[in-house]
Amino acid sequence: MSVQTKKIFNMGYAVFLMILAIVYFTVDPRNIFIPILALTLLFGLFNGLLYFREKRTTREPL
Repeated sequence: MSVQTKKIFNMGYAVFLMILAIVYFTVDPRNIFIPILALTLLFGLFNGLLYFREKRTTREPL
């Protein structure tokens, strides 16, 4: 992983944790499953995009 990708990942992870904390303290406990699941899926999509971006930029010639 390049340094730039690591910085982007760390910033994304920090945003994920902040939003997760906000949701945890503001959403009613009976309805918290869907927002936390949605945030986790969005963070997984973000990681996937970073992975494919890194893979595409570091591709070695055949």
